[in-house]
Amino acid sequence: MRFVLMLGFFLWTFETVHSADPIPIQIHVSTSGLDTSSGRAEEPLATLVGARDLIRSLRDSGHIDDRAIEVLVRPGVYRHPHAIEFTLQDSGTEEFPIRYRSVGGQAILSGGIALHAWTKLKRSDLLDRIPLSARPQVVCLDLRAYSIHDGPDVAIGLNGNEHLVEHNEIARVCKETDDTGAIYLSYDPTYRGNLIRRNYIHDLGGFSKTGVIGIYLDDFASGTVVSDNYLCNTIRGIVIGGGSDNRIENNIVRESLAAIQIDARGLTWASDMIQGENSAILTLCRNTITDSPISLQRYPELSSVFRNDLATPRGNVVRRNLFETRIGIDLQDIARELVAIDGNSRWSSARLATHSEDRTESILSQLGIELSTNTRGRTVETERTFPVSTTLESTSTR
Repeated sequence: MRFVLMLGFFLWTFETVHSADPIPIQIHVSTSGLDTSSGRAEEPLATLVGARDLIRSLRDSGHIDDRAIEVLVRPGVYRHPHAIEFTLQDSGTEEFPIRYRSVGGQAILSGGIALHAWTKLKRSDLLDRIPLSARPQVVCLDLRAYSIHDGPDVAIGLNGNEHLVEHNEIARVCKETDDTGAIYLSYDPTYRGNLIRRNYIHDLGGFSKTGVIGIYLDDFASGTVVSDNYLCNTIRGIVIGGGSDNRIENNIVRESLAAIQIDARGLTWASDMIQGENSAILTLCRNTITDSPISLQRYPELSSVFRNDLATPRGNVVRRNLFETRIGIDLQDIARELVAIDGNSRWSSARLATHSEDRTESILSQLGIELSTNTRGRTVETERTFPVSTTLESTSTR
């Protein structure tokens, strides 16, 4: 029997078996403890990993074969950057169980990291678009050059306008979900100015064989630029789910089912979301434009939202992308003339083999991304920027 405890933000009680043993051995865990301590009440451990390893050590020495064990976790937030793994050797028995439980309040396990580098927003062009009374309350955080890995669902979720997501490495996420993306933006055609560039996204998914996507512009997300990203083994590379005015340029997608997919869901299975005066998406657009005149000033193209057929995806551009996938550009229920497709290339396996020695590093460098050799996933911006189609060999264009 093998348990893997995947961490997020949740309250917990973990118990392997049940028993009524009244005198268990007690091991204490506290946020102020040390994993080198004894685990007694006055010398608590710091983590569940420390408690698990102490129990293993005690069992190996033969000291606790006939005793139940309780791991008593005191209130606080316990941060674990990796999954906690329990194997058969960590199991109790019906007579002598092993229990993990919180005491004295809530014990919270967190798989995230605390972010502290918040600063006051200083850009005048952004402050000018915010009501005067709110400006002192607006803070911002630079999230470039992060490594985000080993998670059950989305790595980066976006809402709103003019977000910049760049120079991140995202790996082994979306393990427990379907119809999702490592970078995910959805449900509002009025979002504009978002830029997703120079990210390395790879090895996604778990149980899903078709529904995980590297960069997912879901449910009519519009006005986004996706450029100079490297996506490898992501099941699907980049998907536009019914939205308009998106630009997909200079990306490399490899070892996936499909490189780039665009659908017209607003005309087919999701028509009830966007067609009709009282549809959810149309109501959302109407409220945004009415309640936020600043948005209309910043993005005058929004004035045409109600004049055009919002359900029909228009203005999408797919240009100079390179792919080694089963399907290159997959247009689903959308007329070819509605999408500007130009200069995209298929990279053959034979050509790829000639670059195998240092393939990943070479691709990242040519896209302007360089991964640090000292810190996993930390990226360093370089000055090199090349259109993909002119810097990497290709064999055919579609």
